[in-house]
Amino acid sequence: MVASRAERATPVVGQAMNDRDLQDVGSAPRPAKPRWATFGAILAWTLTLAVIAVITVGGRLKASDAPTTAPDRIGVQEELVGRVVLGLAPVAPASARDNAAALAQGSPIDRVAHAILLAAIDGPDVGDEALDAIAPGEDASLDGVVTAVRRAFELARSDEQEDAAGLTEDQLATLRDELGWFGELASALSDPSEMQRLQESALVTMMTLVGFVAGMILVGGIGLVALVVLVILAVTTHRTWPVVPTAAHAVYAETFAIWLAVFFLAQLGLEWLVAKEILSADLRFGGAALMFFASLIALVWPRLRGLPWSRIRADIGLTRFSPVDIPCGVATYAMSLPFLGVGVIVTLILQAVVVASGTDVAPPSHPVQEVASGARGPLLLQLFLVAVVAAPVVEEIFFRGVLYAHLRGASRAWYRGLSIAFSAVLSAVVFAIIHPQGPVFAPVLAGLAVGFCVGREWRGSIYASIVAHAINNAIVLSLSVLLIGG
Repeated sequence: MVASRAERATPVVGQAMNDRDLQDVGSAPRPAKPRWATFGAILAWTLTLAVIAVITVGGRLKASDAPTTAPDRIGVQEELVGRVVLGLAPVAPASARDNAAALAQGSPIDRVAHAILLAAIDGPDVGDEALDAIAPGEDASLDGVVTAVRRAFELARSDEQEDAAGLTEDQLATLRDELGWFGELASALSDPSEMQRLQESALVTMMTLVGFVAGMILVGGIGLVALVVLVILAVTTHRTWPVVPTAAHAVYAETFAIWLAVFFLAQLGLEWLVAKEILSADLRFGGAALMFFASLIALVWPRLRGLPWSRIRADIGLTRFSPVDIPCGVATYAMSLPFLGVGVIVTLILQAVVVASGTDVAPPSHPVQEVASGARGPLLLQLFLVAVVAAPVVEEIFFRGVLYAHLRGASRAWYRGLSIAFSAVLSAVVFAIIHPQGPVFAPVLAGLAVGFCVGREWRGSIYASIVAHAINNAIVLSLSVLLIGG
């Protein structure tokens, strides 16, 4: 008997072919032999791990090389803590002190901010005691800051009306430039009307944050129920599973490694253009959005390796978009929140272990979030473009699309649930590590990423995960603007 065309075809990368493979036979050049495919995957993972190591180590070196001639700046996370504490103080002073204590475990400038909060809650004498606890000479660059803060405390104790304007212009500038909102709070200690304004603003911030957290818990609870139902349906029904693991997975390992390297080099190039003032700093985030979309050129690689575009789109989830994918994206975000909660718990445990070892833990921070707190107009538009459009689209294509296709294909011989769990967790870990929030806070991002993988499996495409990713970034960015930028 003469074998059919499908039976005569050589399996892609020398492994069993699925239905999609059979459909594409004859439409692409001859696939690579198994040993070359394996070698390509190994080389790709070597490059991927090397780039991840450079990104991680480079970020730490950049932080350690920060100028020591000036004190650390107060970040948006610390400022948010301060606002919440001040808003909480009139109704629950004990709880406010407990929350303020987080700043006492931070850098010297954080401890100065902690002293200002204590002065606002319990009076300037308590604030002075907290300043005294900072070791003399611990950071010589703080001398001017501490002097200005002590003067603000002294004015708050004074009953003489003419002393209310006792801070010099230099001291006011020091408080504003080095302490931000905390400096504003320190200078307001001797001005009852200004202090009332700050307290009212802080109360609004606290109530908004409490409402947001309560809303996230409610949505996360609904998402947990939906997740359980989805898992039960997946286990008990015999419908066709949307994601079909590809035998050509090694090609996607190569594609992801190429994209990661290209993206990292493009980031370095963008930073160089800004540092050399070739590109205006005001256009930096617009340039970042273009860099994201330009990195899609890496998708040419699987085509050069012999896969047709129809096969590539199907493998990475770029199938036809349906309007239903938008509400499914909202549902995916809700189902991501329980995983986010698990990530928060893991992060708190890691944070406690690190603090117990005597090491300070810097709060999570992202350049976009830091800039957003004071952004307005065109800059704010650029931030939303890069965070809510460019990053979700491109990152989902390569993490929940390309990388996930590789991992699902590589583990396709396993039990389906184990293959999904392995692919989701490993792709999520890689996703979290390359972000700048720091290793202690990586579990939070990884939790979200695992949830996005649920949307990928559920829908068989990446559109739901793109929508979920965009929702998350829009929420975080909007909170930075509303709670801190005001």
